[in-house]
Amino acid sequence: MKNKLIILFSAIIVMLIALNSCQKSYITGDIQNVNLYSHTTTYDYLKSKPVFDTLVQCIDAAGLKDAINANGTTFFALTNTTIYSYLSVRTGRVQSTINQNSKWGLDSLLYYITNNKNRTRDSLKMYLFNQKLTYDVLTNTGKFYSSGLAKDSAVISYETTTDPHLGYNSNFTTYPKVIYFGHVFTPYLLNNANPSSMIPSNVGTRVLCTTTGINTSNGVVHVLAPSHILFFTLH
Repeated sequence: MKNKLIILFSAIIVMLIALNSCQKSYITGDIQNVNLYSHTTTYDYLKSKPVFDTLVQCIDAAGLKDAINANGTTFFALTNTTIYSYLSVRTGRVQSTINQNSKWGLDSLLYYITNNKNRTRDSLKMYLFNQKLTYDVLTNTGKFYSSGLAKDSAVISYETTTDPHLGYNSNFTTYPKVIYFGHVFTPYLLNNANPSSMIPSNVGTRVLCTTTGINTSNGVVHVLAPSHILFFTLH
């Protein structure tokens, strides 16, 4: 019985070490093959996942399929929850300022995107980058990267974390790393003394990427956490 317990304990340790060695290939809470879609375009990858159904409709309305499928691009994808949270916020604002019975639904958003009202079509480009932002490119401090939206840039970092909800375990000597995507609303000096992780809430905001490093045939996809609201609407 003692030998069996030792064997079982050893097997668990080996499994934990194996999981830890996959840090750069895993999505928070899930182990995966990041090259599974390497023969699929970014657009077709998104279209194959129900969680991006609404995003695909927005991409089609904006006519951004070719831009997203351009070679060497990175796209920060938005889940359905992200977009519907935006619709809820817009509905609240309409009801408080115009008509308490009004609703701002998906049809309204698609109309705005198609006609580029309030630059909604252009604003989708804030999630698109004309370079492959892979793990080896990103830094712990974070850097500003120009997005596809004119005069816009995002703060993107690949940071170590000690959050147990993000894969940290004190038994491991290697810290897990996660990607954050953010925007600042006032000038911010980004350096080792002022990393992305220390951006004050009155200066900018950022969101965790819960799915990262998906390699497609033309670029890379990182997926923003469902807590994000389209266009950083609340800020």
